[in-house]
Amino acid sequence: MKSLLPKLAALLAAGSLPGRAGDKVDFNYDIRPIISAKCFQCHGPDEKARKAKLRLDLREEALKEHEDGRTIVPGDLKASALIARITSTDPDEVMPPPKEDHALSAPEIELLKKWIAQGAEYKPHWSFQKPERPAVVKIADLPLPIANWNGVDGYGDWSVNPIDGFILQKLAAAKLMPSREAEPEALIRRLTLDLTGLPPTMPEAGDFVKRWRADSSIANRQSAMGNVVDRLLAICRTTNSPSSNWPETFCQSRLASNWSRPLSTATR
Repeated sequence: MKSLLPKLAALLAAGSLPGRAGDKVDFNYDIRPIISAKCFQCHGPDEKARKAKLRLDLREEALKEHEDGRTIVPGDLKASALIARITSTDPDEVMPPPKEDHALSAPEIELLKKWIAQGAEYKPHWSFQKPERPAVVKIADLPLPIANWNGVDGYGDWSVNPIDGFILQKLAAAKLMPSREAEPEALIRRLTLDLTGLPPTMPEAGDFVKRWRADSSIANRQSAMGNVVDRLLAICRTTNSPSSNWPETFCQSRLASNWSRPLSTATR
């Protein structure tokens, strides 16, 4: 389980997951969702639907000269026809056209302005980018909230592994506080549902809660969580074979063997 932490931390820091922190506008996180939803219908990869011979999904195409001038001029808002069009109050000039019923919001317009001012950098989709190991975020370098979830100034001992640093960085940028640690009953339920699609049995939950509360140290709790994950993943591996769809087989067998379990334990 520990070997997964650096990989997950790299994904969080790469901007491929929501919650990127900082002032630098990221194309994949900030801009691609906007132009994909609001612009690609008429100015995207579909040649048959494309209008005005304008394509915004490729940087070299977006920087070309058109009848309105250059659509995007990196670093120059006044010379970028895109900015003139998205900020126009003329219904015949504004983009997207009012008839399309998906006008840009004020925050979206500001993001596009900021992106162009910063150089209009494009990036390939995150799935085509080589993962890179990031530097671990130092908790001491983050702006601290007024009080932590446990009432102590700062983040206290909330961070217990490298991933937490990236999460706290994003929470701090959004001026959000970390949530309180979940109770062990909730943790075992989440883990089991995530990995098997079904809630834990009463003995499984009881054993986990007993161990969790026997020792409040971080090391013990991480070990207890790790043991549950290893056990559940082992079940997945042993039920996987070329001749069967293990999730379906596993879930059906669990349902059959626990059919008499009270419904309340599966709906809490």
